[in-house]
Amino acid sequence: MPEKPLWRDASGRLTLSVDGVEACDFADVCRRMADRFSLTPDGEPLAGPDQMFWRFQRGNLVVGADWDSMMGLTIVAETRESEPLVQEIGTWFKNRMPSACPSCPRSVHGFVWGVTGLLVMALIAFLATGTGQGMWDQWAESRALRRPGYREQIIPSNVFRTRANTWSNLAYIVVGLYAIGLGWNDRRRVSPEPVGYLVRTPSMSWLFGLACCYLGIGSGLFHASLTRLGQQIDVASMYTPLLVVIAMNFGRSVPARWQTGVRGGITQVGLTVLILAASLLLFIYKWSMSSFVVLTSLIAAVIGCVVIDQFRASRMQERWLAGSAVTLVAAVVCRELDIAGRFSSPTSWAQGHAAWHLLTALSLATLYAYYRSEAVR
Repeated sequence: MPEKPLWRDASGRLTLSVDGVEACDFADVCRRMADRFSLTPDGEPLAGPDQMFWRFQRGNLVVGADWDSMMGLTIVAETRESEPLVQEIGTWFKNRMPSACPSCPRSVHGFVWGVTGLLVMALIAFLATGTGQGMWDQWAESRALRRPGYREQIIPSNVFRTRANTWSNLAYIVVGLYAIGLGWNDRRRVSPEPVGYLVRTPSMSWLFGLACCYLGIGSGLFHASLTRLGQQIDVASMYTPLLVVIAMNFGRSVPARWQTGVRGGITQVGLTVLILAASLLLFIYKWSMSSFVVLTSLIAAVIGCVVIDQFRASRMQERWLAGSAVTLVAAVVCRELDIAGRFSSPTSWAQGHAAWHLLTALSLATLYAYYRSEAVR
């Protein structure tokens, strides 16, 4: 691939190279480009095994979007008059790359699965030694140890007293690591106005990622130990990702001068303090509150934020929001079937509550993607 983003092909046409766009993202990225520059597509994209092409017009200006497995995405000025348009498109891609191109950098994938792999290997090595047998015996029991609410078989002497319901919490940690990695990538490539609030505010990705990791650790601790403290941390950690989403929406609502620079830093510190304080209070007073009331109230607040989005100047990709809602409903169904004893046998790895963990992690991931998809008009 040429070293410079703008170059001329063998026919002398000005060509723009765009990094980081995978085949599955081609059509979506082209539609975003067309919306931004008021381009009209010439029919549907032409797709082959290793190449795709789509032509766009605006008056007498014609550009072609081409993707192949060797070059990735290129935008070609098909006439001399179209060259300034290709240059504008190049500036747009450079400024808004994190949100315009939904593909995830390889470095982020490497970070996530490297950390996850190390964590899994460490846990397996610890379990293999057998040194943790009976480690929870001196801890105050949760009621769930003697009167379980979920279907999975309990082995009191094991480190992981419930097997599938413990391991499945890795899903939250994977989602959290992706948010942290994407936030770090945004920090390295951050741009001002052209991108949405979440992409230009990496600290919010870090907070969301840490909240998901906290949820994975807290829920994992409870299902491994079935102790009273584990249950307290489990329930309290369940609220934190939603608190971050609410704080994120507050940050999006403050005046623009309080979103960047020194004032933006003050806003971020303030929101972080509020999240930490709320999380601490929800942990301390867990036993005096109804977890159902707190959780449904937070979900209602997030839904309210989504309704407000319909009146904002920015645009979001609604498919991510729909995905979050569908997976959440599926998670609730699996959880209720498990409680009713109708999902699987107690010794199966396919437990309904483990499915709840996996599906709610996916729901959080798609909600995060929804906010990353914000495009400023």
